Amino acid sequence: MPSFTMIIRAAVIALSAVVHAVPVTAADPSSLPPAGTGVRVTFYSASASVPGASHQAVWKPDCDPAVEECWTDPATGRTIGQDAVPGAAGEGLTQLDILYLDTDTCVAMVTQYFPEIESGSLVSGPPVGAVGRGGACSDFWIPPAQLAAMQTLPGALQVLRGPYTLGTRSFDAVSVSSGTSAGYSHSAYEAGTGYLMVASSRTQGSSVPTIENDKVVGGTGSTLITYAQLLGARAVGWLGVAEPLPQAALAVDHLVYTCSSTTAAPGLMEGAVVLPCSLDARVTARAPLYMELATTIQQSDGVTSVPTTFTGTDIVAAAGPGGLFASPSLLATLTTGTVVDDDPITRVRMAVTATDASTVTISMTTPIETRQLIYERATGWLLRVTTEQRRGGFIYQTDYQLTGRE
Repeated sequence: MPSFTMIIRAAVIALSAVVHAVPVTAADPSSLPPAGTGVRVTFYSASASVPGASHQAVWKPDCDPAVEECWTDPATGRTIGQDAVPGAAGEGLTQLDILYLDTDTCVAMVTQYFPEIESGSLVSGPPVGAVGRGGACSDFWIPPAQLAAMQTLPGALQVLRGPYTLGTRSFDAVSVSSGTSAGYSHSAYEAGTGYLMVASSRTQGSSVPTIENDKVVGGTGSTLITYAQLLGARAVGWLGVAEPLPQAALAVDHLVYTCSSTTAAPGLMEGAVVLPCSLDARVTARAPLYMELATTIQQSDGVTSVPTTFTGTDIVAAAGPGGLFASPSLLATLTTGTVVDDDPITRVRMAVTATDASTVTISMTTPIETRQLIYERATGWLLRVTTEQRRGGFIYQTDYQLTGRE
C-alpha cells in the first residue's frame, strides 16, 4: 500500500496561493473509533519543493552568446546557459477508506482531494486501491501492539513515548523518527488507537549543475518537505466489505475501460479538445473477500502518437460504492433520492440519482465537481464513471466505459 509520504509527494502542485479547504484542526483522540472495517480516516496533507540553487546550467544549442547570457564550453563544444530552478507547493486532503481489516491484512482505498485555487472547493484525484500486509494500513495506522513493541535502533530509528501536544490537543504518543544525510522523517501515533496523528519529512534531492565563477559545478538540489495531520476518523456503515465476492466476479481476469478526456473553456475558446484514453486492469491476486489488480492508464497528449502511460494498483471488493465494484446486496437496497453519505470534512455528498431494473447511478458532488458512477445491479461491476470539474474558467470532463470483461 502507498505510504503517506508517497501520497503527499503527489500533492506538490504549482500554487502560489491557496484558500484552505478546511480548518486544519487536530483530531480529538478521545473521539477516534477503533480502526477496523468500514472506518474512514481523513488527513490534511501538504508538501513543498524548495530549490537549493536559484539557477541551473542547461544545454542551449540555439543560444547566441552575443544576445543571451550563455557561452560555449571549450571541452565539449556545447552552448551552455542558465534556467531558474522551479519550486512548487500544494495542499489538500488525503482520505483512507478501510474496506477490510484483520490481524494480517488491510484492504483500503486512498483518495486525494485538492482545493481549486480560486474558490477553495475540492476536486478529487483518482482513487488508489491497495492491500497492506502485516496488519497495518501503510503509515496511516499501525496496530497499538506493534507500536508498543517498537524499540530504538541506534543509528537507524528513534522511538519515544509520552505526552505529545498538537495545537490545543494532547495525547499519549509513540513517536518514531529516522534520519540520514539524505533526509529526515518523524511520525507521532496515538498510542491507544494506533492512528497517525502528525507526520513530517524532509528529503534532500540530488545536486543540480550550476554556474560558479564561469564553471559548471554541482549545486545544492531541491529539498522536498511534507506534512500530514489527522483531521478525523469515523465509522461509516455502508463503506466496508459486506460479503465475499461472488464466484462470477472472482472468475474475472481482465477489465478494459475505454474513455475520453474533454477540455472546454466557454467564452475563452471555441469548441472543445477531446482526447482518447483507456484503462486496463489485470487481476494479480485473489482472495475470497477481494482481488488485487495492476492498472495501466494511457492518455493521448494530442500531439504525438505515443500516449502517456500511468501504472498503479486497484482492488475489487464487495464493499460500498466508489470503486470498480460494489456490493450487489447493498446496490439492491438503494433507491433514487437516497443520500448515502455527507462527509463532514470533505463536504462530498454521495447520493443515488437514478435507478432502474439493471443499474444504479450514484453521484459524488462538491460545488465544482460531479462524479457519476453507474453500477450493474446484478453483478456489482462499475459500468461507467464520468467526472466533470470546473476550474478557473475551464471545464474538464472524463468518461470511462466498461468495454471488456473476461
